[in-house]
Amino acid sequence: MFAQQAPNNTNGNNNNGTVVGIRIGNTSSKVDLSSDGEAIAGYIIYNNSGNVVRSGSLSLTYHALIDVSSLPSGAYYVVAIAESGEAVADTYFKQ
Repeated sequence: MFAQQAPNNTNGNNNNGTVVGIRIGNTSSKVDLSSDGEAIAGYIIYNNSGNVVRSGSLSLTYHALIDVSSLPSGAYYVVAIAESGEAVADTYFKQ
């Protein structure tokens, strides 16, 4: 489901002023997603060519660890999708 969606917004601010934050962990095996505002409903990870390499739905959580140990080293674009459909993106560099 999420692999087909385009982010509605990438600045992290929704209409209610709630900030959906994304924090990227610094390990090569996990991406650490967390939100200070709305619950996270899903995520999409793109490689540097723009292809979806991982995506999934989450059970409306404020913190999730996504296993990326099988992905090769490189730059990735991580999109966290909030319960409202709001999307926040950041870059993740896997070594």
